[in-house]
Amino acid sequence: NGILDMSQNKLQDLPPKVFDSLELDRLYLQNNNLIQLHAETFQNLTFGQNGILDMSQNKLQDLPPKVFDSLELDRLYLQNNNLIQLHAETFQNLTFGQNGILDMS
Repeated sequence: NGILDMSQNKLQDLPPKVFDSLELDRLYLQNNNLIQLHAETFQNLTFGQNGILDMSQNKLQDLPPKVFDSLELDRLYLQNNNLIQLHAETFQNLTFGQNGILDMS
């Protein structure tokens, strides 16, 4: 497993299944211009033990239902976005490790 650091770019959109079949320990997407995610953006992405997904400091306004479906993470960082809406199923089937952290401050 590895680290994919796509932080500090000007990414506005991530297409469905863009990380298909990747096995990572950490995925850094912070400090981009992400406005929205597709429900299938993280489909078939696998995280190792202590997985970290950092999407802080973007411009996300909405997180679609099941966007994190079947992910197993230790930490999910969503702070400093423009979130105005969450769906009832946004975090459905998202699993956190024993000391899991979800930061949406």
